[in-house]
Amino acid sequence: KDRGYVQRYNEVVSGKTKNLEWQQAGEYIRAKSSPADKLYVWGWIPGIYVSAQRFSPGPRAFTSEMQVVSPKELSGMAAELLSYFRKEMPKFIVDTHNRHFPYDGRWPLELAPVWQPLILKMEKIQSADPDKAYAEWLAKSAWADEAGRYEAMKQFRDFIKNNYKADQMFGEHGEFIVFKLIQTTVK
Repeated sequence: KDRGYVQRYNEVVSGKTKNLEWQQAGEYIRAKSSPADKLYVWGWIPGIYVSAQRFSPGPRAFTSEMQVVSPKELSGMAAELLSYFRKEMPKFIVDTHNRHFPYDGRWPLELAPVWQPLILKMEKIQSADPDKAYAEWLAKSAWADEAGRYEAMKQFRDFIKNNYKADQMFGEHGEFIVFKLIQTTVK
């Protein structure tokens, strides 16, 4: 009763709302880019586009079903996104690290593995190939499909690693990582 639409509207109109981390990420991007520059948001925070006032280079402006599709479908989704990016590189990509989703305790599918090194350290797993070790840990600890999804995202993680640099983090625990394009030609 006290947090409904009318109350929320009154907060916004009166200026009593705080600037949330996703809004800060969007405002940062807006200040560091031009209206023609593209943006992609990995995860389910489409408000970043509104805050940044920038568009996605492809028809899929965000991804909310990455944890519920099969690894094969996710690989296809990632390949489709990358095909749009190769035509028109987004100047910024935001990894939202939605730790609250999925709701069943699985770890988020990150573009920049923040949780992965923490988990490997916590589990005392040492490996020359952290991606492979993490996928094996996921297969044992969660669901086999989760390891498959993680592996399906390798093409996307490699694309980020080869063409972008982490530019800014927002949130108490770095929940929003803003990547900035560093390459003018796709690797």
